[in-house]
Amino acid sequence: SSCSYPPIHLEISVETTSMTLQARIQSALSTAKQWDDDPSLLAEIRASIPMKELVPECVLRLEEDWKQFLASDDSDVGAAPAPAAAAVASDSDAPIKATTSKYQKPDDCNFEGDDLLLKRLTRYFKEDVMTWVNRPPCVNPNCKGNEDGKQMESQGTRGPVTEEEKAGRASRVEVYKCKLCETEATF
Repeated sequence: SSCSYPPIHLEISVETTSMTLQARIQSALSTAKQWDDDPSLLAEIRASIPMKELVPECVLRLEEDWKQFLASDDSDVGAAPAPAAAAVASDSDAPIKATTSKYQKPDDCNFEGDDLLLKRLTRYFKEDVMTWVNRPPCVNPNCKGNEDGKQMESQGTRGPVTEEEKAGRASRVEVYKCKLCETEATF
């Protein structure tokens, strides 16, 4: 007698995929919200942004406006409002010192204010802060020949274990092992 089995159909549920994406977005929003809830963390993050390198034309305008504001001897504080960061990229005809940013692109003239800052901030992170790696380099300083991570082998992922991982609210940690020295590295 012959047995016949029904064909197996593998389907990826759009609902499951959508829920996974929604969970990741919620996690990212939750992390960003924590920055808003902690003024000291937000101040630290803002202080680390090299504004003069990113948008020197806006910083100079704001500095000049503040100098003028502070130099005014108005006794009525309400008469001359303090310069606002949003007004930095105004169309005022006051001269701005010639400045350039290494993050400038020809299409920057289409952007102003926060949009220009965000555009250049993205380039700054991409070019100067982040480094893309497929596998992390070996963390053992005595291991030679694996600085590029090519000798690292994935051991899979796990949840956060160390205090640093927990404090950073890692949801998953990639684990790698060096083929040359057997040192484990996490990412």
